[in-house]
Amino acid sequence: MITVFAHSSRFNEDYHSASASWRLGVASSFTPALQRSALELARKLWREGVEFAKAGVLLGEIGSEDAVQLSLFSTFEIDDEEPRRLMASLDALNGE
Repeated sequence: MITVFAHSSRFNEDYHSASASWRLGVASSFTPALQRSALELARKLWREGVEFAKAGVLLGEIGSEDAVQLSLFSTFEIDDEEPRRLMASLDALNGE
């Protein structure tokens, strides 16, 4: 589950607060997929003219990578090596 929230300053007369959530079809730790989902949700929250004071992304229902439950209609390849190599590189960069 991924949730995006944003709100303007609580001290403004025109206070605005919004959030949106989406359940991923298949559990994923693939950063580009999570970013795409978060950006799509953020676009739904955007309001022209609102000066947002705080925004964030929450990830929920986090589980073990060894226990991924695939959807019947999923096109995700659990053994796809390219995403694994990309994520290993990102993890190595983030670890430094």
